[in-house]
Amino acid sequence: MDTYIDLTHEVLDRPRSTQKITKKRAWLALDLNTEDWLVTVNEDVKFEINTMIQEMQHHPLPLLLRNPNQFKIPHLRKIYKKCKNILDSGIGFAVIDKFPIDDYHADKIVEIFWTLGQLIGPNVAQKWDGTMVYDVEDTKQTYGYGVRGSATRVELVFHTDNAFGVRVPDYVGLLCKHHAKSGGTSRFCSLYSVHNRMEKKYPKELERLYQPVYFDRQAEHAPSEPKLSFAPFFSWHHDKLRCRANTALIKNAYKILKKKTHPHKYRICTCGNVAKPNQNL
Repeated sequence: MDTYIDLTHEVLDRPRSTQKITKKRAWLALDLNTEDWLVTVNEDVKFEINTMIQEMQHHPLPLLLRNPNQFKIPHLRKIYKKCKNILDSGIGFAVIDKFPIDDYHADKIVEIFWTLGQLIGPNVAQKWDGTMVYDVEDTKQTYGYGVRGSATRVELVFHTDNAFGVRVPDYVGLLCKHHAKSGGTSRFCSLYSVHNRMEKKYPKELERLYQPVYFDRQAEHAPSEPKLSFAPFFSWHHDKLRCRANTALIKNAYKILKKKTHPHKYRICTCGNVAKPNQNL
């Protein structure tokens, strides 16, 4: 059995510069205004959501068969188009505030969320077992091999989802029903800004992160398949920066390999540090 899934086809000959990327993509928190990321919901949108739920109740279907073309939702299409523009050409994250989630059963709001998400991109499985909608909550488990951090109370540092996967997702959506009693703060950073900082201050370390490293696949695979994947931290896809940013999975991978330390630890720590605030550019 192979030790890892080989994804080295993503490797480039050399790093590409991001210094000319505009502040729309390479931003700092102080650069942002609320209108850069907030998409507000008006009464027309709420009416369309209510209409969708009524139609779902009158014409039930399995969740996987739902799609936006089954509904007349011009106002919802408008706000999702705005979201997609922010994701593709703006700062890279958007917050819709807010759906009337307290007015309906949670299952119906999830069905709405699933259906409308297809206006951004195709929905895909969240886990190897085919789970399509995944709950983020503290299950009292301990973070480790086969247990996702999102199922525990462990702090999740800046990361991209499915960093170990054959394909990195273009978009990730999160529906918030219950706020955490404490903690649980969502944080974002621009990977273009992280790349810029490394390009200026740590060019050798950046160059190494364009070469492959091991990632723990978090047991999201058949028992007979490799536990690891082997891919570059940074690469480019369709002229956009792609990053498999998950330092925890890299560290776990080298534990699985039974190496006390791995040769790229300093590069990974450097990348994590430049993502912190108060770093001089």
